[in-house]
Amino acid sequence: MRPSSPIMAVLRSVDMFGTICGFQLGLWEDALRFRRLVCPALDNMYPYGDLSIWRLDCPKYTSSYNMLDRYDALAALLLPWVDLHGVSRIVRLMDALPHMKTIWIHVAIYSNWQYVVQVLHDTYGLRPVNDDLFEVAVAGGHVAMVEFLTRLGLSITKLGPAHRAAHLTRTDMLVFLWHRRAFAAGDAYILLELSRHGQVDALRWLYQEWAPLMDEGGRAGLVTWMLRFASKWGQVSVAKWLAECSDSHTSLSPSLALLDEMVQRDLYYQCFRHALWNGYVAMLEWLVDDGRMLADDIQVILARDGLMAMEKAARDGSEPMAALLLALGMALPVEVLFVAATHGHLNMVTFLLRVAMPRMDVRTRGDFVVRMVQLTTSDDHTTMLHSVYDTWVSLVDGDDVEAARVQQECLADAAALWGNHALRVLRSKGLVMLEEEASNESWQLKATAAPTTRLEPVVHSFANWV
Repeated sequence: MRPSSPIMAVLRSVDMFGTICGFQLGLWEDALRFRRLVCPALDNMYPYGDLSIWRLDCPKYTSSYNMLDRYDALAALLLPWVDLHGVSRIVRLMDALPHMKTIWIHVAIYSNWQYVVQVLHDTYGLRPVNDDLFEVAVAGGHVAMVEFLTRLGLSITKLGPAHRAAHLTRTDMLVFLWHRRAFAAGDAYILLELSRHGQVDALRWLYQEWAPLMDEGGRAGLVTWMLRFASKWGQVSVAKWLAECSDSHTSLSPSLALLDEMVQRDLYYQCFRHALWNGYVAMLEWLVDDGRMLADDIQVILARDGLMAMEKAARDGSEPMAALLLALGMALPVEVLFVAATHGHLNMVTFLLRVAMPRMDVRTRGDFVVRMVQLTTSDDHTTMLHSVYDTWVSLVDGDDVEAARVQQECLADAAALWGNHALRVLRSKGLVMLEEEASNESWQLKATAAPTTRLEPVVHSFANWV
């Protein structure tokens, strides 16, 4: 047998001495099959590792959702093995491979195998304070397993199980843990997770449980955070629910009327920016229409972040987002057309020209064409220049002075560019510079006068010769 063979590796391991001394049929195959298994770690639910430094610009998702896939894979591997060999084989395997103890306990709890958990508890004993086991039970989504663990004498001492339930939107778990007093009213992380997942029913239940325990300031804080979190992740259903509650006029409803006017204005300002950064059109429309956000605040935000939002819409090919920005008064920079074209959204280019250019005033539209000429530096840009120029021509509306200004500025800028890409497009439209026209006219005059001056001496000499 080769020293590098898997069997030799198992034989040399310290954990196998007991098995070798007391050989039992079947453990060799089990040891070779399971010796490299690793218990999935309870990945951190919080970006950057700590809830205290959670910010609204943190990532939408964390790696903790991958944990469920790893547990599912282990359950799919171990469940048929248990059905085939029975629970007694588990104890023998764990004696041979001690690292399998944690794996079996976690997988049994995750899969709601209560009989396996009972056997392992009777054989090895489970620590009375072990929040990790409750987190695994919550991840598996089995309230019965959480109740079973409490009957075994285990207790919950930390917020991990409640946060895990909110993180995975296990509302039934939250209800059970709330009645077990596993978390306190006003927990920011639970509020965040339910808001970002749009769990309106869970938020409604949670607010009904928390509101009687808080004063008006505390209830206003809940409303503020729910709307702020909802805007970060585009959950307009939460915002609409808060607006509906504002019309109910009940003392304990999560009403936006709980907020002071300046506080509500600042909240809308922040929510609009978060929705704008992430491209949530429905949330922006709600803030403008239903939230009746001040137009001055909208213009301040667009002046600061509008170009970024328009470029993001061009990259994503989001016509609704671009249309909303244009409707709010956002000017269309020529550079946005290049962003859309670079990312393959040619229909977006056509849409922007069709919607934006008719809304421009005459001067702005002409400057838009001139800027397009200045940026046409390769053959790839000529198609857009054709579209921009043709759209402008259709909107000139008989203003000959403005048309002449734009055409001459375009020609002058195109002539100064290397490669003559824009100049060829303009000449294909019939445009000629004034200097070229003057030179053409002088050339024609010289061409008509030259034969007379050349023939006269010949005629005179011929007459003299005669």
